Amino acid sequence: TRETSTPKIVLISAIFGAEEGQPFLPFFLKSAQNSGLDVLIFGDIEPRISFPSNARFLNLSWETLQKRIRSRVPHCFKGAQPQWAIARKIIDYKPLFGVILQDEISDYDIWAHVDNDLIIGRLLDFFPPEVLAHADVIPYKKGNRKLKGRSVGR
Repeated sequence: TRETSTPKIVLISAIFGAEEGQPFLPFFLKSAQNSGLDVLIFGDIEPRISFPSNARFLNLSWETLQKRIRSRVPHCFKGAQPQWAIARKIIDYKPLFGVILQDEISDYDIWAHVDNDLIIGRLLDFFPPEVLAHADVIPYKKGNRKLKGRSVGR
């Protein structure tokens, strides 16, 4: 169980396209099972594997994703349609996950985007509650990973 001072955190990942392109997903979910964090995976193909109790899948088509972005971040679509909207490059959307999924993550204090080919450990051991309580973005040294700020609307 979480201490009352520990913020509620969700890790967000996306799956679009063939399920066969996700060979590391079972390992990611297994490693997240005892992480003390929740996991939200969204996309257009629900994986045919068991999800641990702290993880869930949100079926969201590419077209619905585009509609959400257009309605919640309309300035992204002024003028010509951006190439990333056509090319289905989900990586370009990662910084917007908190806005795109604001209804689904409203119960969380902090969200982070992650790739589902990672092994998740006890991240809270590295980010004590007193650090999480005062930071909006927490970058860490390996690659381009970050814990993002407070959930939208909080």
